[in-house]
Amino acid sequence: MSDFTKFSKLVHKQYNSMNTQELYVMDIDTGLFFQEYLKSFPLGTDPQYVTKTVHNCSCCRNFIKNIGTLVTINNGVLTSVWDCFNELEHPYDVVAFAMSEYVKSAKIKSIFRTKERTFGNEITIGLGKDGTTVNYNHFYGDVIGKHNTVNAGTEKGKFETTVQVYARALNEFTIEAMNEVQELIECKSIYRGEEHLQGLINFRKLYLKYNALDNDKFREQYVWQTATDTACRFRNSVLGTLISDISTGKSVEASVKSFEAKVAPQNYKRPTALITPGMVTKAMETIEELNLRDALDRRFAVASDISVNDVLFADSHTQLHMKDPLLNSLMGSIAVKEPDRTKAVNISSTDFIEKIVPNSKSIKLFLENKLESNLVSLTAPTGDSKKLFKWDNNYAWSYNGDIADSSIKQRVKAAGGNVSAKFRVSLSWFNYDDLDIHVYMPNGAHIYHGHKGGFLDVDMNVGDRGSRQAVENVSWNNPIDGNYIVEIKQYHKRENKDFGFTLEIENNGSIQHYSYAKAVTGKKEYLCITMRNGSIHKITPSNGIEGGTTPKEIWGLNTEGFVEVSMMMLSPNHWVGNSVGNKHVFFMLENCINPNKVRGIYNEFLRSELEPHRKTFEILGSKTMCPNSPNQLSGIGISSTNSSDILLSVDGKVYNVKF
Repeated sequence: MSDFTKFSKLVHKQYNSMNTQELYVMDIDTGLFFQEYLKSFPLGTDPQYVTKTVHNCSCCRNFIKNIGTLVTINNGVLTSVWDCFNELEHPYDVVAFAMSEYVKSAKIKSIFRTKERTFGNEITIGLGKDGTTVNYNHFYGDVIGKHNTVNAGTEKGKFETTVQVYARALNEFTIEAMNEVQELIECKSIYRGEEHLQGLINFRKLYLKYNALDNDKFREQYVWQTATDTACRFRNSVLGTLISDISTGKSVEASVKSFEAKVAPQNYKRPTALITPGMVTKAMETIEELNLRDALDRRFAVASDISVNDVLFADSHTQLHMKDPLLNSLMGSIAVKEPDRTKAVNISSTDFIEKIVPNSKSIKLFLENKLESNLVSLTAPTGDSKKLFKWDNNYAWSYNGDIADSSIKQRVKAAGGNVSAKFRVSLSWFNYDDLDIHVYMPNGAHIYHGHKGGFLDVDMNVGDRGSRQAVENVSWNNPIDGNYIVEIKQYHKRENKDFGFTLEIENNGSIQHYSYAKAVTGKKEYLCITMRNGSIHKITPSNGIEGGTTPKEIWGLNTEGFVEVSMMMLSPNHWVGNSVGNKHVFFMLENCINPNKVRGIYNEFLRSELEPHRKTFEILGSKTMCPNSPNQLSGIGISSTNSSDILLSVDGKVYNVKF
């Protein structure tokens, strides 16, 4: 037996030993690979310098390009058809070793599937130099079992897709998200979650082994080796999508809502809150560690809580009740006549605060209907406590409807809606009902949840109860001229309180609000918006819609008139020594009484050490509401996130202040 014959037979034997396992094709340029084979022969044995070499033939080339690039994987160890070099003599031991190293240095490209039944040829017959018949030996191997199929391309494509999805899950999922979802399932907080639990458990086993590997190459090989496990397709399951959402930063509430929209019946009501005993335990450990237990008890703030250093203005009556009364020379009320709003002077908020407010004795605010969502209450701790929020005081605020920011626009943006369009119509409401916005465009198109048309991008409170600060949004980057009919439909009524809605209309940066205070029944037209040359020409409201002209009573005050400002201040996150997050300007109004309990804690306010426990604090915030109080600081808040024009009268002179 010649040395090459032994070489070819050992390679053949090695290939046959691998055939019963899954075979993987390495990502190698097969043309260059064959040249590498020829170059691997040591100096003086290189067949390129041999006339009619037996090594450089089409049979061997066919085998090397197709079988020579294959490997198996066992416990992270790659095996190639060339791993027989220990049994070979020079120079073939050198060649086999070089080929093995070359193959194993590459990345895996796919599984091995082919329609061909054989590659190479064990023996071919030719003529020798003397004209006699000569047998030539070559590399050879038969393709058997699952490796041989008429659907090779399809099978490889499916497997490669599975590997991609599997690898994405292994790198995208977090162990925290998986543990959190399992706890929620065990607490029966996810609809029929126990039916999907075993899939999660099986996938987590693969996940933990993958993350225990110490380099990227081993991890890549592990993915290919385990991609035949049924658990590797877990990411494409409904529970896998839930874990993916949470792992990539989507809130647990929104993620579970999306999950239950897929698997739960339409009238399903979740029986328990989306927190687990583990979450509560960890949150309470942090609270106790930071000595913050007392800080969780909240109340309405009163004038005596506030230092003169933290206000921009206080009237004489309010000054008497503050922590640090102003000088007597600033005290005493002054009688002024009812301001004439038609003579308002335009002024920026910066100039108003810096030039007008410091010398003022009396400030009044014109309380328009559109400011209803801007009603705000200042909240305080019940006693001395350590820092709970991101700023260096324990005061906070809550807007009408228990939200941390009055801007409908900001709520739409947070929900993923387009707020930069040229023309926008946003619907806002404050209970768990499922209201739907319908818009009939000038060209006859009907935009609603069943036909979004690229215009409707936020649709809340579908399925489960959802949010009590719900919004829906329709926007146009290039609105056509004509009439836009806006209808609101009561799709699913769930509550008998906090009726009505507000429509926020924005066009070219100008914002208008139209409110409806009654319960919505059926589907009705509420606005007709006429567009000309890309701008609003006219808005025609239907009966019952208030757009800033019909007075009503809110929080004990009558709208569409001037109301005394008792105190003017920045939000606590911008009091002396602080500059954290969005700035708000608060106008605390005389006799303004919030009739409701309000949240004293919002996740947006929490100090960094508490942010990992946001889901628990979301529940704590609803369970530690500030009790009703006739003695409170409430009024109108203007957020820096929303441009607004406010009419203010200072000592009888009226200003249109642009915030």
